[in-house]
Amino acid sequence: MLIFSLDTKKCMNALLLHPAFDSFLFIEGDITTFNTFQFNGRLKKDFFSAEEKEALDDREYALWKELREFCSFYVSTEYCTASRTGTSFICSGRCAGTVPEF
Repeated sequence: MLIFSLDTKKCMNALLLHPAFDSFLFIEGDITTFNTFQFNGRLKKDFFSAEEKEALDDREYALWKELREFCSFYVSTEYCTASRTGTSFICSGRCAGTVPEF
């Protein structure tokens, strides 16, 4: 396992607003603002049509690009302003290719 020390502002910008991490598999995450929102990245195969299941290519977890907009909403709503930011955003993922530069 690799652990990186990242500039928080640049990383959050890349994570939430750009496709830099879109190819990562999203394993799990928590966003804490006025409440804690917990996300499990495991795909629920029964939700998808037969065609969509085939397109998933036996993937077990969602890609970050499939959750990015949803997570961005919780981080950037009116509950989070310049004077009142979320207290934490924790996520774990798996890189499916090369580590992005930003």
